[in-house]
Amino acid sequence: MATLALPSIQQANAGKSHSVLIQQYDPQDTARTRIRNGVEVLRATDEEMTNEMAFFSMSPTNPTKGIVVAMWTGRLNGPTGANLGDQIQTGHMQGACMPFTLVQDETTPTGISAQPDVANFRFITQRQADEYRAFNAPEVVHLRSINGGTDDLYAVFANWDRNNNTNTERYAQVVRSDCSLVQLTSNVRLRENDTSAMIMQKNNDNCSMKQAGGSCSPVTGADGSINMMCMEGCNGNGRDDGWANSLTFSCADDGSSCNINKNFDTSVIDREERSRGGCEQIEGQDMSVCCGNEGNNQPQREGVWCAGVDNTSGNVLWKERVAYRGETASGQRTYAMRIKTRQVLDLQGARNGKLCLQWQMHRGNNNNNRKGGYDDQIDFGCALPTRDGLNMGPSADITQFAIDSQTEFTHATMFQTWTGTTDNPQLTWSFLSPNHNGNGGVPAAIMNMKMDMQTNAVAMLPKLEMSGPADGSKYSKYLGNNPNNQGRNFIHCAMVKNPFMVSTGKATGIPSFNMCAMTGKLTSPGIPMYKPDLFFEIWSSLEQPAAPDPDPTPNPDPTPNPDPTPNPDPGTGGTGGTNNGNGALGGCSTSNTGSGSAGMLFLLGAALIAVRRRRND
Repeated sequence: MATLALPSIQQANAGKSHSVLIQQYDPQDTARTRIRNGVEVLRATDEEMTNEMAFFSMSPTNPTKGIVVAMWTGRLNGPTGANLGDQIQTGHMQGACMPFTLVQDETTPTGISAQPDVANFRFITQRQADEYRAFNAPEVVHLRSINGGTDDLYAVFANWDRNNNTNTERYAQVVRSDCSLVQLTSNVRLRENDTSAMIMQKNNDNCSMKQAGGSCSPVTGADGSINMMCMEGCNGNGRDDGWANSLTFSCADDGSSCNINKNFDTSVIDREERSRGGCEQIEGQDMSVCCGNEGNNQPQREGVWCAGVDNTSGNVLWKERVAYRGETASGQRTYAMRIKTRQVLDLQGARNGKLCLQWQMHRGNNNNNRKGGYDDQIDFGCALPTRDGLNMGPSADITQFAIDSQTEFTHATMFQTWTGTTDNPQLTWSFLSPNHNGNGGVPAAIMNMKMDMQTNAVAMLPKLEMSGPADGSKYSKYLGNNPNNQGRNFIHCAMVKNPFMVSTGKATGIPSFNMCAMTGKLTSPGIPMYKPDLFFEIWSSLEQPAAPDPDPTPNPDPTPNPDPTPNPDPGTGGTGGTNNGNGALGGCSTSNTGSGSAGMLFLLGAALIAVRRRRND
């Protein structure tokens, strides 16, 4: 796979982002600080917890409606900071659910904004949890519409380390579009008055880890049920594997109840150690591809792998190593790790079966299990998986792209969009890189890379700087468990269907736009005691083609003056030779006659043709 200089794309109005505040920090929920060298800085505080890991989902039936969930520690009072909303009853952090509506707003670059439904902001958990880990690594996926299409159901997944329990488990809940909880039945253990189902648990292992941007892939069945395949990394002293977890959600048409059936979980990654994988159901294949890293070391040493899993039986159809080990020019060992996977989507968001992957060749503290290190090479490639194999194509070294755009890939979120004009869209992969200083002074940035659909060749696009900041790890590391040793904030970005495509305004004719749910210091930069806000970053990377410059309307040819009747040539009987086409125009060419005007009109016509050609070239 090669890098290729594709035709440049002019985006006069695209690529300008704006921030929409959804939930401000709670001014009464503050972090501890200290003075260092005369400056107030954040103080590491074990199990204080912070606002992080926001994840959103939209309704395909009601495309202006959506919800966002997050780990949250203060009151839910919306963007005003009024300190009047729902609050935590127990512990330091719980699961927040916040509905919102997309609206037209011509004051924004895209003509689209989001309006939080603050009246229905609520905590959907009030859990007793060991180390206050009540709602970690959340993810939300739209399930179906109910009540004749007027309402929607969403599945919410999160980790819960129950009090006095040996290990962390993963739970699923179902909420309506107003974030109210739905009663559940299930073939697995139910808790919290039958509103939470334990979908992943392994003895002596903590479940589950996932890649940034989500690890679950839904497909709606013929009977209206939703089949979900999720990648679950379970790390500890038990099996210590990564699992393909198959679930089926069947919900009543009025949304009164849902059944969650756990079909199977199948080991697809051996020797799990923060593999952070993901699964994608492949259209038309009745199978899923689940990818992750293998190895019990930090960083992991056994490479990046993908496995094909039969969606019905759970059998592993094949397993292939995508990349393994390398060596720098100076002879230092590198290891393939930190894989990210996403399936290609068309302009309407439908999957097309092509799977693209990104990974790094990492050189780190491999001998003592310490974190950190260097990415010596960053690779990207695509596959066309079938039930017979991954069918991986050649990969491209995109390291220079990362260097040129100053993109840090360790914590980057990968998502797919389209750039250019609506009559000539270019498939584009985007990598959002958060900042790690935590003070809000540095906006998040996105590296964009367009890809040719036929050859998979890639070329770099201009870097996009976001309007707002995204905290990659600062507050997570300082206020979570084991301060300064662990903690990472995930950012969720996705291409969103434009509900205003056929309306008037800036969004007219644009099929989709991009949106990220981020937590960062949007409203309190430089004030470390205040925790991050939750906000959306919205922008369009597509635009309407520019209207061609109209050709100037040429002045109509004036009616030529008729040639004056020449004086008859006494020697030729009056023909004079002026219109016989054989001789020169004679003395008449130097006089103000019709012949001279015709010559000038010819030159003017030639000039107009030349202008027209230059405009069309």
